Formats: sequence, C-alpha cells, structure tokens
Amino acid sequence: MKRPVSVTAVVALLVVHAALTLSAMRDASATFDENLHIAAGLSYWKFDDYRLQPENGNLPQRWCALPLVATGCVFPADEARWRASDGYGLGQKLLYGGVNDPARVLFAARAMAVVWSTALCLVVFLWSRSLFGFSGGLVSLTLAAFWPAVVAHGALATSDVCGALFFTLATWCLWNLLREVSPATLAMACGSVGLAAIAKHSSVLLAPVAVVLLVIRLLDGRPLSIRFDTLRREV
Repeated sequence: MKRPVSVTAVVALLVVHAALTLSAMRDASATFDENLHIAAGLSYWKFDDYRLQPENGNLPQRWCALPLVATGCVFPADEARWRASDGYGLGQKLLYGGVNDPARVLFAARAMAVVWSTALCLVVFLWSRSLFGFSGGLVSLTLAAFWPAVVAHGALATSDVCGALFFTLATWCLWNLLREVSPATLAMACGSVGLAAIAKHSSVLLAPVAVVLLVIRLLDGRPLSIRFDTLRREV
C-alpha cells in the first residue's frame, strides 16, 4: 500500500474511533466515579492538594480537569466536605450544585479522555506493525478502534484508559529494551514506566510482566545488542 494511502487509512480509523467514542457518551449522565476524578483533578490544579483521591493516578485526573481550569470552572465551596476529604460529595456539588453547567463540564473532561483512547489505538497499531507489517498493524488498529471495552471507557473522565495506554506502551518499550540497549530504548522504557506509575497505581503489575518478558527473551536465545556512542556489542 502506498504511503499516502496507508497514512490516510490509519488517520481515518483514529478519527472514526475518537468520534464514535465521544458521541457514545455525549448525552450520558456521569458514572459514579467521574465526578470524583474531575473534582480531584480540579483541586490539584487550584490548590495543589492531593487528599481527595490519592489512591488513583494523578496524570489522568489533572488531564481531564485541564479545560475546566482554562474555562474558570468553579470549585464548590463546602468547608465541611473539604475537611473530610469527601471527594464524592464535592464532585456531586461541582457538577450539580447549580454553579457549573454539568453537561459542559462532563463534555470537556470526556473530550480530553478520548485523547488517551485514541493514543492507545495508535500504540496498538505501531506495535503490531513492528511485528506483522502494515497489514497486520491495520487489522490490529481496526480491532482496537472498534473494541467495545475501549469505546465504552474511552470517553469516561477516569483513569482506566489512560492506565491501559501507558501499561501497553511500557510493555512494548520494555520488550524493545530487552532486544537492544541504547539511549533511545532506555529513555523510552524509563519514561513510559514512569508515566504508567502516575497514570494508575495498578501499574505495579508491570514488574511481573517485565519478569515474564525477560524469561521469554532468555529462552529466545538471540544476542542482546548494546549501542552506546562508540560501543557496539552483541552479548
């Protein structure tokens, strides 16, 4: 397939996924934890206070709340709930307290979340292409773009798809590092693992995944390439 056509096909699938995912949730009410994520993210930006939801990833909460900071979304004034770190109560008041437009707040936060699901589809394509060529990558991208779980969760202002994105990316980068150690592969592995850690705390599961990848790599038997400046070695 010619390059312009192949690029168009990939971009078209990503755009269709983003549009489908966002439209699926456009008129849907908030899920039970979206208000908590949104309120927590907004409090991080406004007050640099992390009490509302420390058990979840800081990155997706801040990301989804970013347009709310830019548009002047009002954080609820409720001292009792704030002192009690009642994230759910503050989230409910933020959305339905009569000060902010809940539809606009939800749409803005969800539109930001769609970026994660679209990026996840792109990572799936790139990894699959590296293994099976462009045709295999396109099949994987199509399956990912229309996978019900990704479409259903992709536009939710939560940490699930953000965590899935960086978990997948980190696994790919760790695998590349086990095949070739270079400044680029080392930086990508460290960066992606770090992003996974601030995306969702379940990223600790990357540790056993890395062990499994290492075992597979050792059983593979092929030499490890080391590429650092003038150092070129196969071990």
